Amino acid sequence: EFVQQNGECTVELFETGGTVTFTPSDLLCRVDSRTKLLLFMMGSKLIEGGRQYTLVAQVYNPPSTSAALTWSLDSFKDTSAEPYTPLDESHLPGFPINNVLITFLVSNVNDVRNGG
Repeated sequence: EFVQQNGECTVELFETGGTVTFTPSDLLCRVDSRTKLLLFMMGSKLIEGGRQYTLVAQVYNPPSTSAALTWSLDSFKDTSAEPYTPLDESHLPGFPINNVLITFLVSNVNDVRNGG
């Protein structure tokens, strides 16, 4: 589930290892049905072919364990984002959700205290 407030979300988008960074005024982020994020390019900056970009979005972990599922990333020419009209699509592996950590143990085998 994507983190959102009244359907609006915040993301970071930048060229990986590059100088192109998109500002909040370049992007419009909306969450549709909790598990679908729509990102609209609003400014003059463009995503260019042949370059690698990093997209960071905030999500909530589910309340229970689950197997890793696949994430889908599609791009569209128009704002309808109809599932049958993507320009391209990618599928990314997700991560499994593990049980909650109950115990955390640090063994101080050298009996070092107060950093020193």
